[in-house]
Amino acid sequence: MSFRSLLFTALLAPVAALAADGDPDGGFAGGGLATRLVTSPFYVVSADTAIDAGGNVLVASTEGVSSGSRATRFVVARFTADGAVDGGYGDAGVARVDFSDGAADYPAYASVIATAPGGKVVVAGRIGSGNDTGIARLLIDGVPDPAFGDAGRVRLALGNGSGNNTVYGLFADAESRTWALVGTVPSHTLVRLAEDGTPDASFGDGGVLTLSAPCCYSPLALAFDAQGRILLAGSANTNAATMAVQRRLADGELDTTFGQGGTIVVPIDANSAVQRVLPTPDGGIVAIGNSASLAGGSSAKGRITAFKLTASGALDTGFGDAGIRIVDFGGEEDGLGFPDVHAVLGADGKVVIARATSQAAAVRVARLLPNGALDATFPGGGEQTLLQSIGGLSFGSVLLAPNRLLLAGAYGTSGGLALYAGAWRDGDGLFRDGLDAAE
Repeated sequence: MSFRSLLFTALLAPVAALAADGDPDGGFAGGGLATRLVTSPFYVVSADTAIDAGGNVLVASTEGVSSGSRATRFVVARFTADGAVDGGYGDAGVARVDFSDGAADYPAYASVIATAPGGKVVVAGRIGSGNDTGIARLLIDGVPDPAFGDAGRVRLALGNGSGNNTVYGLFADAESRTWALVGTVPSHTLVRLAEDGTPDASFGDGGVLTLSAPCCYSPLALAFDAQGRILLAGSANTNAATMAVQRRLADGELDTTFGQGGTIVVPIDANSAVQRVLPTPDGGIVAIGNSASLAGGSSAKGRITAFKLTASGALDTGFGDAGIRIVDFGGEEDGLGFPDVHAVLGADGKVVIARATSQAAAVRVARLLPNGALDATFPGGGEQTLLQSIGGLSFGSVLLAPNRLLLAGAYGTSGGLALYAGAWRDGDGLFRDGLDAAE
């Protein structure tokens, strides 16, 4: 057994001689963690992940130009469907994007990744000393796409010019247009780029839609439903931060048939925010985030909270308790990074939710039935704690592939930054069959 597999076995529960559903999947990285080391940057970094049509797992994060340096670049590692580092991708399994153009100590921190048509991927994050937005597109072999922007790169200075752009959501549609939800000052923005990476002049104001209505609404999540309508979710902050979901038409206009003029506010606790939004086949929406009783705290503190909406934007009372389900592992825990909640919806309507917390130094994983109840067939009665005791854990997201559940992200080691993926068995539908995009 490799050192990697031994480490993984020690971090998780012991693997039985005859593996059962919910145990580490021996067909992926030999039942251990697939890892690829890159050079650690100076600052703590985030990670995001995606799964492509071939079952390959992509992990995006940030690499130092030298060990511990402030000069950084986007990095994407690819693991094959059996958990091997894909040596044909980028440079020995790692693709890199340098936005510096030779400038010293130039920062570029990747935070989100999404698959795109033709086996391509788009990856985005903050760049430069002004914390602007950088978006890159890579070809199927990890090489920057020369048909996108400047040698595969696009730079955007959004908001009022004060920088501090944070990319919360990223999506590439069937027309190879790239959508990015970016936190800016004074209002968040939704960007649409044409296939060549130029701002799409037919959308918003020169490709940028300012999300200024209604007042004090801060979206943190982006998705699209089967009708091509735009789903945005986050918080509405008046006297307290409460969960909110908004639906817009494909042209960016508010869908006034949804909620109250396009938005529904769900008052759960004093400080809460939606971080993931999942459209359901019937036109409904499942929204997931954190909720906490103390006003004014971090949105990465609280209990995992999910609610379901009907197609008209009303709470679906057949889900959870009058439309709401709170999953309480250990009270109002602190997340690791932000956004810290990840979720995916399967073809059977079940929802897998994962969140890394500092209290557990691990990833909390829950599975809900379509009615919002905890799935008693899931180990732990619907709740598990996985990946314990990995120092410097940065959890990327939860992914689904045929017969397995995957968790992936990054963690710090003495030798560098480890980009990782691990898989758990799903032989009888414990986690769910079907291939779904990561959230």
